Amino acid sequence: MNTARDHRKAKDQPRKPPKWPQLLLALNLALIAGLLFWLVDDSPFKSKEELQKSVDQQAIDIKKEMDKYPAPADYRGKLSGVVELVIDATDSNTWTHFNFAKGTSFQSGKIAVYDSDWDIAYRRAKIVTNGGDTSNNGDAEVAVSSTNDFGSVDSAPTSGYIADVQDGSGNEIKSRPELEKWYKYDLWEHHLESKKLVYTIKTSDGHYAKFQIISYYCGKIAGCYTIRYKYQGSGGLSFVE
Repeated sequence: MNTARDHRKAKDQPRKPPKWPQLLLALNLALIAGLLFWLVDDSPFKSKEELQKSVDQQAIDIKKEMDKYPAPADYRGKLSGVVELVIDATDSNTWTHFNFAKGTSFQSGKIAVYDSDWDIAYRRAKIVTNGGDTSNNGDAEVAVSSTNDFGSVDSAPTSGYIADVQDGSGNEIKSRPELEKWYKYDLWEHHLESKKLVYTIKTSDGHYAKFQIISYYCGKIAGCYTIRYKYQGSGGLSFVE
């Protein structure tokens, strides 16, 4: 006897949306994630021998890139020429610390917060400086210009420098917007391309250097930086000979 009324109630109830759009979206996301995983790291499919061979070959390739440039010199107390070199920051578990005055670098598993012998540190695409929240031992700060014309930056600015600030996550990675945005990211190619902006850094020894990130790759090896810089060690602001 209640069949008609039950039918009307069922008709009045909102219909549930079909599940296939959600399933299609989930499938697409899974396919994209799988593609990125394949592009980023195929190491789980390699044997130990293949992995070691790959590591050894990578070290050889990076050394070849480094050997294309003159050996580092000590520029303390003077104005350097334009210096180009390769910095190996390929290990995601290691920070490579760089000193502009000496043109030298060293590596450690954690940021060397108690060491004054560095100005800037690289770990893959991450960059920090020896100052601010990163390190209480140094006073390094960075200013960014709006140009990628290295030669047009004749002197260090007198203002506009910003120190590292903690990113709020509680881990060791620090965030400073000027250096966080040094690259453009291509999602489909999983490729980082430097914007080639010219930065000026107050170094940990109280002098100035201007620098530019030319490339993030040695061939296809990510985290292998080619940088260009000029260090002013004589105490002035000018980068002109």
